[in-house]
Amino acid sequence: MQEDYLHLRSRVRRNQSVTSMTQIADLFPRSTTEMGTLGSIVGPGLASGLIKDTGSCAVQGVDYPADAAGNAAMGGTGGPKMAALVKQALEQCPDTKIILGGYSQGAMVVHSALNS
Repeated sequence: MQEDYLHLRSRVRRNQSVTSMTQIADLFPRSTTEMGTLGSIVGPGLASGLIKDTGSCAVQGVDYPADAAGNAAMGGTGGPKMAALVKQALEQCPDTKIILGGYSQGAMVVHSALNS
């Protein structure tokens, strides 16, 4: 089950000021047939690297059907879901910097979300 953005914000760097709204969030849709929401090939490593390099990056996978039909739809099955997550994140914390990335079909989901 996908975590909501508020829960992810609680996992941000421990020594960051509570009043600081300057945060970074990475939304990442996985590739076709990968398990979970981040997948296993690119997502977890990217997430670890972002957290290590920024010290304050919240990471969330995109829960969408990463199947052959979604691939044929050029990521259209996940794009609206990702666009909704971006909107939710920015409504809850307008100063959040959003990183969008995806692997294979996930990259097409990003493209679809940006066109939503």
